[in-house]
Amino acid sequence: MRYFVAVAEEQNVTHAAARLHVSQPPLSRQIRDLEDELGVALFDHGAKSVRLTEAGRVFLTEARAVAQRADEAVQTVRAVASGQRGEIHVGYAPSLTVELLPRALRFFQEANPGVRVQLHDLSTQEMLRGLRDGKLHVALLIQLSAKVLTGLVFEELRRFAVCVAVHPSHPLARARKVGLEQVAIKPY
Repeated sequence: MRYFVAVAEEQNVTHAAARLHVSQPPLSRQIRDLEDELGVALFDHGAKSVRLTEAGRVFLTEARAVAQRADEAVQTVRAVASGQRGEIHVGYAPSLTVELLPRALRFFQEANPGVRVQLHDLSTQEMLRGLRDGKLHVALLIQLSAKVLTGLVFEELRRFAVCVAVHPSHPLARARKVGLEQVAIKPY
């Protein structure tokens, strides 16, 4: 396609060969092969120049579109391979990430404008499964035991103070007076 476009634009096989950094005989052969494959003449061949036929003019429009699309495909693949474009799937738990996630997303998008972020509101177990299955690229979750994190890389981003709030008549409120660490807290 590129050879055809160059010959059509230059209207001269020798000039097109120089532009493409190829020798003239293989370029001429490629054009003849293309015409044979299509079963139509794309050029009227003169002594020192070539002119597009009507079929050649139509094919030039299509060939340019194909060449442009091929260039875009190459650029897209290179951008994805370098991390400049693509998609990232992020698992999160809203209650744990309410402070961290919006700012982290803003920073990430500024640094990676071509990458689309897909957020997934999941439980801790669903996030771990998603990471292991490759459905998630990253997950924001609480620190877990080393055994649970086997096979994953864990990076602490922030520590949060955790408090217990109870009604004054609750046993835990009275336990504060004797030291909360002495009271066994049982999950509901």
